[in-house]
Amino acid sequence: IPVDMQTRLSVDTRQIFSVLSHFLSLDQLRQVHLEVHVFDSPNRFKRFKQQIAPSLSNNVSGFYSPNLNLVAINRQSNDETTLAIARHEAAHVIVSGLFGNIPTWFTEGVAEYFEQMSISGQLKIIGVNRSWMKLLTEQQRAGQLMTITEYLQYDRQSWRDQDQNTMYATAWSIVHFLMSSRQGKRLMTQYMDALVADRCQGINSQAFFNRWYRAIS
Repeated sequence: IPVDMQTRLSVDTRQIFSVLSHFLSLDQLRQVHLEVHVFDSPNRFKRFKQQIAPSLSNNVSGFYSPNLNLVAINRQSNDETTLAIARHEAAHVIVSGLFGNIPTWFTEGVAEYFEQMSISGQLKIIGVNRSWMKLLTEQQRAGQLMTITEYLQYDRQSWRDQDQNTMYATAWSIVHFLMSSRQGKRLMTQYMDALVADRCQGINSQAFFNRWYRAIS
């Protein structure tokens, strides 16, 4: 792939780690080794996918393996799209490396959030996912918007059984909302502390937000 794309991939993935690690204390940090594979040939990408993740659909444009610390991307006709997919998949590996057993809404929300990232000099800019915003706005107007209590009740399997556009959009909206204010970032720090404290057992997100959301607002 072009040198400038290699450079941007390196910068973007390091920035994702930098942002997330900023929420953790030094003793909570872990080194995350990440390999990013970008394929110019769809057939090579499919063969690699069959080796690493044979159960995945052949329609995916990218995937990740937290056990192998790798991300694989099928290069798109638009390089910005390729980079967005790479940021999304890389965020999954970084989140897994830092936090261990994590709720699906959190890893997908963080991945969707960083998918919208762009870097200009020392400035990190996180854009709004217009498609997800449009979907959630339409659901709100129709009185069909899922409550946060209902959303957080889903475990990993039941999360995947729901309408995926709604689940991804809601995950993105929660992370984007919390990362957009000082109070929200304080809550994210508390949440990440809780994740790190119990890497194996996971966390009851609904109980956490019921206890702490109003306390920091």
